[in-house]
Amino acid sequence: MDLVLQIDLASDRHGSRYACGIVVTDNHTARTLHEVGHVIDEASSVLAADFAALHHGLELIAPMQPDTLEIRCVSQALVEHLTGIATPSDTALQATLQRVLEQLLQIDNWQFTRVDREAKSRSVQLANSALVDDDDVVAMEPVVAEKRQRREHTGVPQWTVELLEDPGVDCPARCVARRKYPFGPDVPAGFCVHAARVVLTDGPLTWTDPDLSAMTTLCPHCDVSMRIQCVDR
Repeated sequence: MDLVLQIDLASDRHGSRYACGIVVTDNHTARTLHEVGHVIDEASSVLAADFAALHHGLELIAPMQPDTLEIRCVSQALVEHLTGIATPSDTALQATLQRVLEQLLQIDNWQFTRVDREAKSRSVQLANSALVDDDDVVAMEPVVAEKRQRREHTGVPQWTVELLEDPGVDCPARCVARRKYPFGPDVPAGFCVHAARVVLTDGPLTWTDPDLSAMTTLCPHCDVSMRIQCVDR
């Protein structure tokens, strides 16, 4: 699996509280695999918060077992420390750096890309939400191939969801119209969390009529029509 890990940081006006936004995508398909806003406890500086955010992000993707990983972050200081240009100034940062390097050693190929902060990016939004709520915000549960495989033969319904019209920029996951997204019952990578909530609440898992094989419903976020088609009862 070829992944991109996007990390952005948010802090309060005094710089005493921090949170990070993390978005994991498949580099080949551009599908979103995981979205979370995470509150960082007891960070003594912006750099310490950056290290903590990266450490948490690497923990999140470990079950996905990526073959390659691109880490995109805003902090030039973080990149310099991880590439050996700079040295941590205290023992706490040194310990965190060591843990991060140990995590990276589990991945065959990885690289860092410093990017400019985009105020409206998804990772920034997640970081701000976690900071305001003072709690983690999981916008999309992680999608792991191994998890899907374990459920292939459990006898649960298998179905597809097709958006009947293009949601456009209103869709936070940029779902594509006329594409059949497979459920079973895991949510497919890149599928809108708002639409998925309706599919899992009203879809085949709750159908009691044995003759019912399809239905049309609406995404509560952008009001786009969706067709749910059961392919295995």
